[in-house]
Amino acid sequence: MELYDQLVEITKTGEEVAIRAFLADHFAELPEPVQQKVAFLFLRDHLDGEAALSEVRAQAVAAAEAVLNTRGEADNTERIAELKKELGAS
Repeated sequence: MELYDQLVEITKTGEEVAIRAFLADHFAELPEPVQQKVAFLFLRDHLDGEAALSEVRAQAVAAAEAVLNTRGEADNTERIAELKKELGAS
């Protein structure tokens, strides 16, 4: 079965993980213009994922700040800084 036919069959399943795996496994076999598009899409998805992760971290820090403020801990500022460092937020 040709590469194109295999990709069509996998695409028909609608399984994104399988499609991604196929494209990654057969990347070198794809024509260069297609390689560029696939690379761009993978990069964009990665960056979107990183942005989403940063947003989750920011929300976690905000939630932690709120919890610490309601507890009335004396060292809130120091603890918040520690949490930010642990969560990789700035």
